[in-house]
Amino acid sequence: MILGKSLGGGVPVAALGMNEDISALIDREYAPYEVSGEEVDEPAIGGTLFGNALSMAAARAALVEVWTEETHSRMQELARSLAEGLGSVIRSHGRDWDVYQLGNRAGYRFAPTPPRNNQEAGEYDLPPVRHLQRVFMANRGVWDFGWWGGPAISAQTTAEDVEEYLGVFAEFIEELLA
Repeated sequence: MILGKSLGGGVPVAALGMNEDISALIDREYAPYEVSGEEVDEPAIGGTLFGNALSMAAARAALVEVWTEETHSRMQELARSLAEGLGSVIRSHGRDWDVYQLGNRAGYRFAPTPPRNNQEAGEYDLPPVRHLQRVFMANRGVWDFGWWGGPAISAQTTAEDVEEYLGVFAEFIEELLA
């Protein structure tokens, strides 16, 4: 797993983690390692900003003060509300599109069931409609970070934000399918 961006709240930082099975594969497959012409017995990871005090303070603040269990629970609940709202809008227009929630994200697909693979996902996607939706919503004050992942709930998102998103989404679907 690699974490970035939100971990430091905009300050350059990332974290890398893996389970013991994956770590063992790296140890067996690639050892010995070479660093500056010298063999070492473990992977070497480094960079200009590694251990940067500001980055580490930002990461700690994010992990301790922002990404709490309470925050995650609230984000999950808001994402659930968002997915339910998307489904309600879509069904009210007679469409049987798959609506999903994945962690703090929600979205929909132009097919009645989730795709089983990437090829199916591509067959049922309509990028021009996704681009149109993004522009439509931006012109009404709602910024959707990208159509490829569906809207995401952040630590700052409120129930009112979800309602606003769903209201503009309902306008879009009405215009699209009218």
